[in-house]
Amino acid sequence: PDDLFQNTKNLLVFLAGNNEFEANIPSSLANSDTVESVQLHENQFEGTVPNFVSSELRQLHLDNNGLLEGPLPQISSFSSSVIEELRLENNLFDGQIPLSFGEEHTNLKVLWLNDNSFTGTIPAELGNLKKLASLKLEHNLFTGSVPEEICLLRSKNYELDMFTAAGCTTNTFIESLTSSLMKKEQDLTCDCCDAC
Repeated sequence: PDDLFQNTKNLLVFLAGNNEFEANIPSSLANSDTVESVQLHENQFEGTVPNFVSSELRQLHLDNNGLLEGPLPQISSFSSSVIEELRLENNLFDGQIPLSFGEEHTNLKVLWLNDNSFTGTIPAELGNLKKLASLKLEHNLFTGSVPEEICLLRSKNYELDMFTAAGCTTNTFIESLTSSLMKKEQDLTCDCCDAC
């Protein structure tokens, strides 16, 4: 039910991954102003994601539900500077990544947007995410080219795992960029990529 978390006070962590739940994400969970971690991965949640309002939200794992849709979920402007992990892979999310995303979420360490239907160009502003340890954007409908600012992230952070591709023997940045991005994005170019 949508009001499941309405009377829950001081909720910090909600772990419900790998349960095959079939429902919409309760708006009462998104309205919790204390939650720090929401992990709903590996279920069958569907519909659009409600706006999360917590100023303490550090982890939002919605990956591998397959039926979540709509634009990139909104995260409170209060928590946008503290969120560290945003995992949305393998859903039906679409639309463009807002240009402001890279400027508002500078504390991100994990950003998984792969295997969705995001469109448009990959914003150069994602190059502002200096703390990234893992970035996955492959298997979407992007066009244009991979911005140099994103390639520069890898050159400054040798531990950064970016665009990991199935079928590659290594996870090195240059080898994985082309194979993973080009499978679905026929109109996407990358000047800093080699073939895997």
